[in-house]
Amino acid sequence: MRTVYENSAFKKFIKVPIYIYMLKFQNNKFIALDESDMKANGLLERFNLQEAIINSWVDFTIEIKVPDLIYVGHEVIPDDRVMGRIDILAYDPNDNIPVVIELKRDRDKYQLLQGISYAAMISNWSSEDYLVEARKHSENIEDLEELLSGVQINHEVRVLLIAEKFDPEVIISLDWLVQHYGVDLCAISLDIFKKDEELYFNFDQKYPLAELSEVYELRSRKSKKINPSFKEKSWQDVRAKLQYEWGGEFLDKCLKESSGDASRARFVHIRKNVDGLKAISFFFRMKYLNVYIFGKLDRPLDLFKKVFHNNIELNEWRNGYSIKLTSTSEYKDLCKWLNFDK
Repeated sequence: MRTVYENSAFKKFIKVPIYIYMLKFQNNKFIALDESDMKANGLLERFNLQEAIINSWVDFTIEIKVPDLIYVGHEVIPDDRVMGRIDILAYDPNDNIPVVIELKRDRDKYQLLQGISYAAMISNWSSEDYLVEARKHSENIEDLEELLSGVQINHEVRVLLIAEKFDPEVIISLDWLVQHYGVDLCAISLDIFKKDEELYFNFDQKYPLAELSEVYELRSRKSKKINPSFKEKSWQDVRAKLQYEWGGEFLDKCLKESSGDASRARFVHIRKNVDGLKAISFFFRMKYLNVYIFGKLDRPLDLFKKVFHNNIELNEWRNGYSIKLTSTSEYKDLCKWLNFDK
């Protein structure tokens, strides 16, 4: 598990009106850090916030609880006929969906319109379009190439808005679009605190509320059409690319219990109601097994330290946790925990 700040600190939320405090713990006292903003510190969307996110992509995605989000590019031109550019374009392999990330300093009522417009423009992009864009920004796109091989990206597009503040009408509009039209939208606020010359950033999901994410996702899925155009990929195709020695063996164990989804290389909810967790899914990636755990625990580290003999990195996502397994010892611990050896 990761915390927002390296130092011992706590957030306090007062609901009406909304104030956010960051308290430093020192000598059995709480010391309030000064709340600040990007403008006061001369920080810009493109040259500071955008660059910080790209340069700290792994930490950023863990912080916003989408740990598997893959960076595609920034300042992406969605259509040659328009002047605007997507701040950051990403890909969520678990939902097979592109993600448009729009950044704003302070607040901007047009941020939502801008994000939706860009999403519409790229909604018909092919897998190759995303790979072409990714090659402009990185030479290492092996994982993205493997994930998009033989798969057509879902035409639904997620829009993720990040801003220091959101006007009420923006949140109301988000809710209306999600509830009635199934648009995949998320709003995350950026809170900034300052101590001496050090700045501390906190990302806080404002919509959908973390506690209601499952409800919103279920409603959204009901209104989405199933895309029939996925190209066929067999489990044999998946097996051939696995680089961990026990991958094929574990794949066979899963296939004995479920046919899974070969086109997405996954077994969804193959285990349910385990140690207080609702469900467990497996995503077979080329270099690791991604274990997605649905459900929340008060002390998750206590369970996973008991299950796995080696230290593992436990990442949190909106509805639970995820871990990536590569070693044989981790695989054996997983099989024992979930009764795959019986």
